[in-house]
Order: sequence, then C-alpha cells, then structure tokens
Amino acid sequence: MLRLSLGRSTAAVLVFASALALATAHARPVAAQNWKEAPVYGTIELAAGFLPDPVSRSLQAGGGDTNAIPAVGCAGHINAAAPDYRLSYTAGSGPLYIYARSRSDVTLLVHDPAGEWHCSDDWQGTDPMISFETPLDGSYAVWVGTYAAGALQEASLHFSEIDPSIDADELASAFAEFGEGMPDISAMPVYETLQLSSGFLSDPVVRELHAGGADPNPVEGDGCRGFINLGAPDFDLNYSAGSMPLYIYARSDADLTLVVNDAHGAWHCSDDVDGTHPVIRLDGPPSGNYNIWVGTYQAGELQPATLYVSERAPR
Repeated sequence: MLRLSLGRSTAAVLVFASALALATAHARPVAAQNWKEAPVYGTIELAAGFLPDPVSRSLQAGGGDTNAIPAVGCAGHINAAAPDYRLSYTAGSGPLYIYARSRSDVTLLVHDPAGEWHCSDDWQGTDPMISFETPLDGSYAVWVGTYAAGALQEASLHFSEIDPSIDADELASAFAEFGEGMPDISAMPVYETLQLSSGFLSDPVVRELHAGGADPNPVEGDGCRGFINLGAPDFDLNYSAGSMPLYIYARSDADLTLVVNDAHGAWHCSDDVDGTHPVIRLDGPPSGNYNIWVGTYQAGELQPATLYVSERAPR
C-alpha cells in the first residue's frame, strides 16, 4: 500500500449516539433512518490498503423523507427506508474518508459500526465529507441526501483512505503510477444510470447512444484498442445480482469496442466477439455499480450504436 505524508483537514462532523434521542429532538415527526435494511444500490467490501483509491459509485441522491438527525446545517432529504450503500470495511491504522459530489447541493449521513450517526454538509462547496481518523471494522450505512426537497439528483459517492482535501495537482502527481490516463469512473455518465435487479423484465434492456470519443482506450485486452471518452462513462449500471450471469454488449454498423469497470473495480474490455460487436459476460457478477464505455475501433466521428444489458446470452 502507498502511504503519503500529506496534511489532513477534518470535516465538520456531528456525532450522535442514539437514533431514538435524535428523532425526538425534532419539533415535528420525521421518519427515522432504517440502517438495518438492505441497501438500495449494494454493499461494497473494502479492506485497508484498497486500490484503486478512491472507490467511487454513482447514485440518485435524495428522497421523500426528512433527515431525522437534527444537526445544525445538516438537514436535507433522503430515503429513510434503507441506506443507499453499505460499506463493509476491514480497518487498518489509517483514516477513512466518505464523501459525495454532485452538481446539486447534497448532504451525507453515515451510521457507523459503533452505532453512532454522522452527518455532513458543505465541506467543499456544497459537497459533504465525513472523516474517521480511527475507523472501526464493520458495517457503515450510507445515505446521500439533497439539501432541498424535490426530484432525485445525480451524484457520486466516494470511499478513500487519502484526504480528499489535498490539492488535486499534488495528489495526481503522487498517484500517477496508479491510474494516470485511465477512464474516469467517478464522473457522472453521459447518458444515464440504469437501475436493475436480477430477474429484470424486458430483457435485454436496450439504450441508444453515440459510440466513440477522442481518447485512445487504455484498458488492456486481446485486440481491445479503440477510442472512447476518458472523461466520463457513457452509462452507469447499479445492479442487484442474483444467480444469473450478466451480459453487457453493443451493436452498430461501425466496428465497436466495449469497456466495463465492474462493482469490484476490475476492468473488462471486449472487441469482435460477435462479428465486429463486443460482448462482455460476467459470471457470478457482484452487486454494485458498473461503469460502461462503448468505443469505436477506428478514430473519427461518433457512431450510432445500441447498448444491451441482459442476463441471457446475445441472440
């Protein structure tokens, strides 16, 4: 594991020991957050020293319930029925940082393994961050809320052991050997975030897009070159897995390639599996977030293409 001696800035975090006491502190009834329920998007398992760092996931922030933690400046709206994500974490000797980013004003709520609540808002602009200087082993239930009531908002959630307050140029230089020039898995997708659970109907799920980009594909694979947009995935997939395999494939009149970063952070690349069409089959796929790029084998203009997500082999 690479450790950096870089300064840390601790986020303003309010900790409360009793959810019951917190809920009764409100002047009006609110729905208490149910940290025991299965998470909406999935569980992420990490151990100290994980790479890549940060681990990033996309989600829809907010919900119809008022945050029941009465922290000053840490109001907001969430889905109280279940957390968005659960982090199962094996701690080491270093800190743990959980933060969220969005074009909207978002808040962050975490229930830690000791049963304490933590809430954050406006750590960096309108983005929230919670830091654990001596994190515990165990389960962290995580909600990303919106400060204002209303529609769900695109956001990204990040888990890191490196202080995200560090200057971006300094951090990029220090970690150049761990991913310089790789596709950006933390960016919001160009087209859409798909929400699917195993057994989904209308299989395959089909989406139209324009494939390709100006950047050479850096993900290795047998004959898997091509051109993509490194700045953001075309689609994200939040998938609740079952016992079925998962197929991600694309078709077009043009020669395509396909790049996927799976829920464990592993990269997959495909080219010319079905004629000039790429197909990625994942056996025993984990639940969580998948980042998807559809590229073109040749440099040039974007090409009309179709993306398919299925639990059945392409026909």
